[in-house]
Amino acid sequence: MKINEEYVIVCSMDMRELVNKLYDKYKNEITMEEIEYYRRNLKPSRYHQLFIEIFFFGYTSSSQEFALLRNLDWFKLLLIMKKEIIRRMNIDPRNLIDSPLPMLLTSNIEEIPVGDKVYLKDLKYLKDHEDYKLLVDKYYNTIVAINEDIVKKFLINIINSKFTFVLYEDQSLLGEQITMNKRELIDHLLNFLIVSNTNIDLEGKVRLGNDMY
Repeated sequence: MKINEEYVIVCSMDMRELVNKLYDKYKNEITMEEIEYYRRNLKPSRYHQLFIEIFFFGYTSSSQEFALLRNLDWFKLLLIMKKEIIRRMNIDPRNLIDSPLPMLLTSNIEEIPVGDKVYLKDLKYLKDHEDYKLLVDKYYNTIVAINEDIVKKFLINIINSKFTFVLYEDQSLLGEQITMNKRELIDHLLNFLIVSNTNIDLEGKVRLGNDMY
């Protein structure tokens, strides 16, 4: 119990330090007003948690450390991820309404049970997708420590979920349903998983898989 208590304390401090260092890079872009908007209106789901764990996995020694995040730090990481995705994918922040992935990352997500017929139909499109093959063959082992079946279920379950707007940049849309084409959504999610394998470390170097440049 003593060892476990010390581990939790050390990991909690490490996570707080990590968030502070990452946030320092974005503090001129992410205001406390924006953070508080999402704290008031966003209902964190297991999918939001998975997005964060996948995107920042390379900074930690275990995905379990994300469970030690303070509420405020959790929302900071969510918005850092959103800003970084906008930057890496060259998305115009003034037109997020036309950019499915940033909208998705900060939407309220309601999971809807997926039947076997729907699952098999979506799975066929996924297995034939060139980006999915690239993900599994080249990037899979360095993205997240889970097996391929969980990756499939993650993708198929989320494309069949219901999304509603929580977008600081256009608050008039709050609560309205987001309509997305399934195949387009798979494309964007696969892009997210591949892009998440390329991280910028705290010293500004680019990390591709396990290599530094």
